[in-house]
Amino acid sequence: MMRRFLYSALLLAFTSLGVAQETPLEAGLEATYNESVDLFEDGLYAAARVGFDELLESDLPTQSFLKEESSFYRALCALYLMNENSEYFLTYFAQTYPLSPRWQEAHITA
Repeated sequence: MMRRFLYSALLLAFTSLGVAQETPLEAGLEATYNESVDLFEDGLYAAARVGFDELLESDLPTQSFLKEESSFYRALCALYLMNENSEYFLTYFAQTYPLSPRWQEAHITA
């Protein structure tokens, strides 16, 4: 009985460790996101947009945090670079992520 309990406890402990770990894809995309935000904050909008575009083209789900934030920052990059498609990107963000905390900021900017 005690042996069965120990076996079950160990099995549960090891399986929960595997669930909590990030995949290499997620870790790499998070690094890309952080680098792009740093570039954005330094005023290097064109370079930052490359990273945000890469994230938006990734296999992450549309409703993931990284895609939501990347969509917002891509729109701001386009706006600050005075790209013709900046209004489209802001509208896309506002329509795709209506529950985002950044929605109001994007809506006002558009």
